[in-house]
Amino acid sequence: MTLGTVVFDLDGTLADTSADLIASANHCFIARGHGALLDPVADGSLGFLGGRAMLRSGFARVLPAPEVTEALIDAYYPVLLEAYDQAIHVHTFLYPNVIINVERLRATGYSTAICTNKPEGLARKLVQSLGVSALFDALIGADTLPTRKPDPAPYHAAVLQAGGVIAQSFLVGDTKTDHDTARACCVASVLVGFGPEGQGLARLQPDALLMHYDDLPESYYPVLLEAYDQAIHVHTFLYPNVIINVERLRATGYSTAICTNKPEGLARKLVQSLGVSALFDALIGADTLPTRKPDPAPYHAAVLQAGGVIAQSFLVGDTKTDHDTARACCVASVLVGFGPEGQGLARLQPDALLMHYDDLPELAARLLESGAL
Repeated sequence: MTLGTVVFDLDGTLADTSADLIASANHCFIARGHGALLDPVADGSLGFLGGRAMLRSGFARVLPAPEVTEALIDAYYPVLLEAYDQAIHVHTFLYPNVIINVERLRATGYSTAICTNKPEGLARKLVQSLGVSALFDALIGADTLPTRKPDPAPYHAAVLQAGGVIAQSFLVGDTKTDHDTARACCVASVLVGFGPEGQGLARLQPDALLMHYDDLPESYYPVLLEAYDQAIHVHTFLYPNVIINVERLRATGYSTAICTNKPEGLARKLVQSLGVSALFDALIGADTLPTRKPDPAPYHAAVLQAGGVIAQSFLVGDTKTDHDTARACCVASVLVGFGPEGQGLARLQPDALLMHYDDLPELAARLLESGAL
């Protein structure tokens, strides 16, 4: 289980998509002979209200009110979607430092997800085009489920697909819809102060107003850490046969240690609650040293505190961060095939893929042929 889950809206939160959205609406107006009715700057905020809202606003500028019917909007909405699909990433850009700060969240042990009212296919296409697909464990769009935000179901699905727990999550968004979604889910509402409405969103009284993505990790870790600390062992469970096979390793003469990007205090609390503290000779957490994985120092410290030698050790993990740590330490990388990503981790070409803990003792013997630690 992760430390917590941060769920992001897409348009107006992670990326400024307004100019491309406005262009897709103008395509409809031009096709009907009205010209470009929306200005990408003056009307930019309309883009974040959705395709139908853009069409209504534009048509209302040139047609009598009785002619701006739902039938008219319904007729041009597919045209808008098609135009947007063909030019989804012309002017769109990520807000400053989105990538580095989402990466920091993930390196610390948080899972991340997107919950958007953009149709899922378009959302996935845009995220892929922006080069950030790998930064999110789940993506729920407007048509993924029968309902959309502010109904809580899409948010719940995003958190659960990301491997999280609702009570240990919060939502980052840019609209009243996002705020109402967070309230419906009984989670913290964090609204961005740099999106379409800017600091005007303070009127909604969110739990926090995010002025820059550089403020995200430090400012909102406490929101999740406190919730996680209070419910650290509610749904968490050990994978099958962890205890018996770690005991078999130790009985054979191996030492064992934990090296995690979970804060040390929380890690020790969880290990104790799970009843496995005595199975490990050392535990190094995210804040034990000045650096964390994939920097090699925490791994080195774990091995040395366990009485081992780096060259006679290997790392068992479930993420690219673990794999990169092993490579940085010049030790074998063993990734589990039963974790969140499953056998998809084979793409990283680890030295071994562990499919069940029953295979661990034999694997250890093979990897450390020079003898036990």
